[in-house]
Amino acid sequence: IAEVNGRHIDLQLYNNALRDAQQRQRTHAGGAPPNREDQQALENAVLENLIQGILLQDEYRKRGITVSDDEIQSAALNSPPPEVQNIPEFQTEGRFDLDKYRRYLNSRQDPTFLLALEARYRDEIPQAKLLDQLVADVYLPDARLWQGYQDQHGSATIRRVTFVPD
Repeated sequence: IAEVNGRHIDLQLYNNALRDAQQRQRTHAGGAPPNREDQQALENAVLENLIQGILLQDEYRKRGITVSDDEIQSAALNSPPPEVQNIPEFQTEGRFDLDKYRRYLNSRQDPTFLLALEARYRDEIPQAKLLDQLVADVYLPDARLWQGYQDQHGSATIRRVTFVPD
């Protein structure tokens, strides 16, 4: 259905992605059927995400950005996603318990959860590395930063006094 940088997005890939997006939408919307406008917006968003994924993969390859298994493991153990932190099984006295979460990961009870977590970090870590590379070159001298701060936060009070000498 589309071609991006010589790579094809075939109908089966698109339909699978669309089906997944529709399922997520049903889960969040409580099963309410979407109207035609919502369905069209979802279809466009799915195609846009597939295109963006190809473009990002090309950029990672061009910049030599890779993700190691150790990076994924470290991220999974030390930086759980926000929605995982809200799961009651990982709570102690109403607060997220990192030790419970780590024990759960190490027990390998739920391979589906582990695969989903791995897929998430395989997607997020390269994006973070790309962002780091893009903003690493941004540098402003101290004088320019100070001037910007003064422009935003500085103020002056002016009083006018009329003086007529006789």
